[in-house]
Parts: sequence; C-alpha cells; structure tokens
Amino acid sequence: MNPVPDPELDRIERLRQEGTLTAEDCELIRREIRQRRAAEAAAAARPPEIHYGGFLSRFVAQLIDTAVYLTWFIPQFSYDSQHRLLSLWLLPANFLFLLGYNVALVRWRGGTLGKLLTGLRVCRADLAPLGWREALLRETPSQLLWLILTLGSGWPFWNLTDAAYAALQHLPPAEFHRRVIALLPFWYGAAQLLSFLWGWSELAVLFTNVRRRGLQDFLAGTVVLNIHPPGRQ
Repeated sequence: MNPVPDPELDRIERLRQEGTLTAEDCELIRREIRQRRAAEAAAAARPPEIHYGGFLSRFVAQLIDTAVYLTWFIPQFSYDSQHRLLSLWLLPANFLFLLGYNVALVRWRGGTLGKLLTGLRVCRADLAPLGWREALLRETPSQLLWLILTLGSGWPFWNLTDAAYAALQHLPPAEFHRRVIALLPFWYGAAQLLSFLWGWSELAVLFTNVRRRGLQDFLAGTVVLNIHPPGRQ
C-alpha cells in the first residue's frame, strides 16, 4: 500500500536530495513538523473551553430586561387611575407579551434581549439546543407569580362599583393608595414576599455550584453560557 503523499515532507526530502539541506538538518525539520502537527491534533481533539454566565453578566442582563418590561408596562400604569378595568382587559395581552419575550425568544434565539446583548445563551444542561419544554419550565414559576400578583393588584378595582371607584378618584393620591391597599386580598402580601424571595434566591444559588446554575436552570435542566467571556472577545 503506497503511503499518502505529504507535500511538506516531500519538499524537505527534495531539498536534501538537491544538497540544499544536510541529512541532519532535514531530520531536525521533519521532527519539528511532526511535533507541530501532534500539538495541533491535540488542540483540535481537546473539547472547547466552556464559560458559564456568572452573577454580574446575568444581573446586567436582568437590568436590560427590566427596562424592556418598563417600556411595555409604564404606559399602561398612566391609565390605571382612569380606567377601572384596564388591567383586566390587558391581562391576556400582557401574559402573551411575557410568554413571547421570556419563552419564545429564549427558545428561538437562546435568550431574552438582555441575555443576547450581554453574550449569554441558554441551552440544555447537556449543551444541546433549548427545546420548548425547557423554555417553558424555566419561566413557569415567574409567570405564575406575575399572574398571581396581577390578579391581586387588580382585585380592588375589579370589585368596586363604578360609583365607588369614581368617589376614590376625588381623594388625594396618598389617601387613594391607602384605600386601595386596604382592599387588597389577604394573600397579596405573601405573594409579594414569595416573588421577592424567588427573584433573589435565583441569583444567590449561582454561587453554590461551578456551572452557575440558578433555580430556573435546575428546574428546567438548563445552563446559561457566556459566549463572550472577558478577555476572549
């Protein structure tokens, strides 16, 4: 069986035959070529270095996402005091917006706008692309807490009569909010506390494991990668 031609080594051999290189120089060059190729093969066989999204990058991503949420929700807040049932009418649209932003965008592009801008990508724990199941599981607790808080905050307005709501409109802002808070359901405070604890514990758990997985990641079987780690751009 004829050996596979090697242009680089063949050129060295021709130079030796022509007398341009001595046999010792020729052997030295061959050895260097083999060592270089062995190093390149070892580097190619080595698995790529993996960087996981840490606290700072995920915190910045969350700030960007919060800005997106405020851009969507703040215009609605300005009309809440004028339209008693506005939050109820907008509930389906807001729910679909959050599903699209936090689930569909993560499924299709690997992250929310905040994660995409900070070089973070969500994938399965085995580094395979994210599926709908994982994308939905990641957001299930947050979506449920948002829904519960929205129902609770809208409860006072939905249960008032138009006349009672109109009477509240004539009160000073501080008294208006005091009356509304008094009408909140008894479980609203507990839901607020649970939402607060979920948000901060999600970040705190990052420090407890080397892959920087949060509660969402353990629930859905995902991991957040940093595809642009510092110093590697």
